[in-house]
Amino acid sequence: MRELLDRIEATDPEGACKCFREKIRRGEDPLSIHLSLFPAALRVLNPPFFNGHMPKMYSLCRDLIPYLEKEEVAALVLLEINEYAKRLLLKLPSILSLPAVPFSFTHVESALSRRDREEATLLMAAFASQKGRQELARRILLLGSGYLDKSLGHSVSCSAFILREILDRPDQDPLPGLLTISDFFCNAEIHTTPDVNDGAEATSREVELQQTLRSVSGRGIINLHHTLTRFAMDRMRHLFVADEYSHLTRAWTTFMGDKKEEVLRFDESSGPPTSEEIFREVFDKRKAEPVLRFLSKYLPAKEGRRTLGRLIIKGVCRLYQGNYDPHYLTGLSSALWVMEKFWDHPSIASNGLFQYLDFYFENLQTKKPGGRFC
Repeated sequence: MRELLDRIEATDPEGACKCFREKIRRGEDPLSIHLSLFPAALRVLNPPFFNGHMPKMYSLCRDLIPYLEKEEVAALVLLEINEYAKRLLLKLPSILSLPAVPFSFTHVESALSRRDREEATLLMAAFASQKGRQELARRILLLGSGYLDKSLGHSVSCSAFILREILDRPDQDPLPGLLTISDFFCNAEIHTTPDVNDGAEATSREVELQQTLRSVSGRGIINLHHTLTRFAMDRMRHLFVADEYSHLTRAWTTFMGDKKEEVLRFDESSGPPTSEEIFREVFDKRKAEPVLRFLSKYLPAKEGRRTLGRLIIKGVCRLYQGNYDPHYLTGLSSALWVMEKFWDHPSIASNGLFQYLDFYFENLQTKKPGGRFC
């Protein structure tokens, strides 16, 4: 895969897309190609923003792949590659020697406070080597929990999915992902872990549902990030003891402020589409509510949810013209997580899908296409 990675490193989208298409013509598996992008994808920048939008997108694209048929995966991976190759990548540290003596996480925080990105990256790698990758992930997310409002949730939502890649891919060098987290934390001045109050009561299921409904309420990018942060917390929940997760939950609810939950109502008289072509016609009109009229027919059964997810993912890939906001894919993965986790609470599932589709269609109509898709 070296040629493809080199094309991405060289900011050559046309060459990278051509290389990918040649691999597909030779019968190579698009999922395997996606997995091979790890060393590059975890370092992709997204100026003018300095958070880890693109590495998060890389991680969350893999959540979308199981919804697709095998022959449909290539379109999603091609979209990914084009987006990565259009952007600059962070350069790995030139000095790769890790500290050999034991040290604490406060040394990492100290390097971050001095905005020494390279030292912070190496100290994180050394901490992972000495204490384990899971312990490093836990400490980084607790550190990020104190900066949700300042970072629009990215201190947890981006960090969590970069860390998930590092945890799920033990065969890969963690430095690319740790470099991206260090760069983001240095730029955002994230360096001091907040106090975690011991003995806090765990959130009841009823309160959790109410707070999740709050998160999927509201339109626009800020409200979308409330849901993305909730999604990230759930995916990394296994790293935390009860007190720590209660702390994360409190930080998240504080981040959402005083917004109220909204229960949306949709006309469901149209029933499910009788064919994929009919769904495509509805989706391509770029209005959220007509798409969601099908939801009640898809939601109760796992296979129905898979079908709905597949049709939406295909629609997002089909409307691609070469220039996508990474939230079009990360927000989609988050919305499908809401649908799968809360399918038996239709108000939450429908709100979550509406929040994403409304954001996606609204932005798709107001932004100019990015030119010919490579």
